[in-house]
Amino acid sequence: GVAGSLIPARPVSADSTDKLMTAFDLALDHDATYRAAIAERDVNLQTANQTIAAYLPSASYNYQNVPTESGARQVVTVTQPIVSLGALATLRQRKPRRAFAEATLGAREQDLATRTLTAVSDIVRATEASTLNEARIDAFRIQSERANRLYQAGQGTITDARDIQVRYEQALANRILLKSDQIAASARLRSITGAPTNAADYVLPGQFGTIELAPVDTYLAQQTEDNPQVEAARQTERINKLEADRVLGSLLPIIGASATYSRRGDVSDSFIGFSINAPLNAGSLFQTRAARATARRSVDERRAVEER
Repeated sequence: GVAGSLIPARPVSADSTDKLMTAFDLALDHDATYRAAIAERDVNLQTANQTIAAYLPSASYNYQNVPTESGARQVVTVTQPIVSLGALATLRQRKPRRAFAEATLGAREQDLATRTLTAVSDIVRATEASTLNEARIDAFRIQSERANRLYQAGQGTITDARDIQVRYEQALANRILLKSDQIAASARLRSITGAPTNAADYVLPGQFGTIELAPVDTYLAQQTEDNPQVEAARQTERINKLEADRVLGSLLPIIGASATYSRRGDVSDSFIGFSINAPLNAGSLFQTRAARATARRSVDERRAVEER
């Protein structure tokens, strides 16, 4: 270790870094889990956009043709909510839902980066283990030849010669096992990137350079601000609180403006006025309690993610 510290350090080559980033770029285009996450993000964005409909006008058309009445009846109604706490809470969910969609995709991308790096690390580990084993094979072969010469010259024991021979045979057997580990690791990376993998592309340098680390508080602050899992948990908390407000607002009267046009035969009529809709639904009371409990749970889940 002391002697190794005197060797001039060589940093990791830029070529190795480029190949790692190339593998990650291929994974972004191929990995099925991440591609599904992109579709999930699009679904979440459309769900966020649907919240606008809570305050958009609604229209209905009704046509009846009853033989016992004089002519067909047509009714067109347009309603615009004016005061609705439930609709307002739904509308306010748009921004956190969009942020949640992006944060969820960011978490999936982070997971893909971890899986890609793990696959590459497995290749590196298997390659290094195979290289070490080849060195052991060469060393044991030399030791075996020396032990046999000493035994034949009467200066060694048969036990020493056989012990070195056994170690040599074990190293030869490990060669096959380690080679299969390389093949399996390359296959795992290929399943992520969709491209052929060459184990020789991912090798460690002969000597590492100095790795500069920032103070731990810097990393903690960055995690608090930029970690997508933390952001997703925070947005989930906001959404659940607004959802509790929406359910509570559904128990309150809704004030709106409505315009109606009706026509029966040659007679038509129209009017514009205000409407008050006071829902009476006992089930909404239990839904309110459940929504509040869900909001409280999301607070603790957010705290758990931040602490983790």
